[in-house]
Amino acid sequence: MNSEKTYLPSSRYVELYAELAEAMLNESFYGEVCTIYETDDNGDERFTDEAQDLFNDYCGIVERVLAKNNVHQEGEVEDE
Repeated sequence: MNSEKTYLPSSRYVELYAELAEAMLNESFYGEVCTIYETDDNGDERFTDEAQDLFNDYCGIVERVLAKNNVHQEGEVEDE
């Protein structure tokens, strides 16, 4: 495995793992009659509680895969 580390600006790193986790979430619900998004009274769209829990789990998975492949957030303190 390549030991060269790649560091992304924090905003880009968070955007990347969140986008990947949301793609996983949408894929896991593909073809199912489950609700992923709901609209608040003020018109804001957000994940349902079930989808939010799954999204959080997927974020953790994506972050572990990124770390395993030496992709890190700028300023991240690593455990060596």
